[in-house]
Amino acid sequence: MGNILSGRKHRWGKGLIASVTVILAVISLGLAGPVFSADTQVVNGIVNQVSGRHILLDGKKYDVAGVPVTMKNPGKRMKKAGIEQGDMIELSIQGGKIVSIRDFGPMLQ
Repeated sequence: MGNILSGRKHRWGKGLIASVTVILAVISLGLAGPVFSADTQVVNGIVNQVSGRHILLDGKKYDVAGVPVTMKNPGKRMKKAGIEQGDMIELSIQGGKIVSIRDFGPMLQ
């Protein structure tokens, strides 16, 4: 009788582990989906002009109000906190709206 109970516990434990693994796999795939969304567009360029909440990038005007800016410049310490004329930037656009900006710092001196 001890063997029958131990077998049930063993099967129950395997079922629990399998269930948790499947749940974690489904969650991780669900979270990875938006990151690799096909409708995300990336625009790179040097900022021609900054005026208020808009920037001019390669002849196109973009509204950047409220969009998070990440300062990225390997090898240089970035101290400023805003986009300036001459900065190389990367805009991530999703559904026609800018969702993030990466500022690589000044490219024109």
